[in-house]
Amino acid sequence: SSVKMRQDGFAFKASFTEFYERFIIVIPTGYDPSLVLMPKPGSNYKELCKLLLKSLQDQALTLKDPEDTIQFGDSCVFIKHKTIQAFEVLRKDKLMDMDRAAVLLQAT
Repeated sequence: SSVKMRQDGFAFKASFTEFYERFIIVIPTGYDPSLVLMPKPGSNYKELCKLLLKSLQDQALTLKDPEDTIQFGDSCVFIKHKTIQAFEVLRKDKLMDMDRAAVLLQAT
């Protein structure tokens, strides 16, 4: 249950779709052809989240045992605090890069 997951230290909970939409921007272009900004209708978001998490783990090299910090429920992903913090740092860096690129485009 959600309560048990929280008691076990899994501070972050999101539906597969929410998680995917929040973190897809972090994935390098060409990492995996199935990881696209707008998946086809009817896509299996649980499987897409697993692919997405693999890339996030590759980028956040500090993660040791992903099984201990990430759990999949029937409709949600649960992530421990330290792991979601690492993912949020990656996301923040990507958003800052996107802002810089937009400023450069506007300046030309």
